[in-house]
Amino acid sequence: MNNAEELGQMIAARRRALGWTLETLAEAAGLNRSSVMRLEQGRFASPSPEALSGLAGALGLAAADLFAVAGYSTPQDVPTLRPYLRAKYGVLPESAIAEVEAYLTAVAAQYGGVAAGGPLNGEDEQPEEPVRR
Repeated sequence: MNNAEELGQMIAARRRALGWTLETLAEAAGLNRSSVMRLEQGRFASPSPEALSGLAGALGLAAADLFAVAGYSTPQDVPTLRPYLRAKYGVLPESAIAEVEAYLTAVAAQYGGVAAGGPLNGEDEQPEEPVRR
C-alpha cells in the first residue's frame, strides 16, 4: 500500500466512524467533494498542506499524523540550520551561527512563522490550491 492509499483509508475510516457523508466532510474541511473522494480513493498523491490541515481539524485528528502518512517531513526530519550555514559559508564562529538563528527566530515570529502559529513545514513551499465549492 502506498502513502496515498494509506492516507485515503485513514480519512475514510474516520469519516465513517463519525457517520459523515463525503459532502459533510468536504464542507467541514473547506474542500470540494471530488477532492475528498479522490483522497479517500488513494488517487490524490500529493494533497496540499492546507487540505491536510483542514481535514485534520474537521476529523479531530492530529495534523502531524496526516502529514506523516502523506509523506511530508516532520520537524524532527528536517536538519538544523547549522549544517547548512557551515556547508554554505565554511567555518563560522559559534557566535555568528547563534546570531543568525536568533535573527531567523525573530523574523519567523514577526511574520507568522511556526513560533507564531504560522505555516507548517513545507506548507509555504507548495503552490496554493484553490478551494472549489
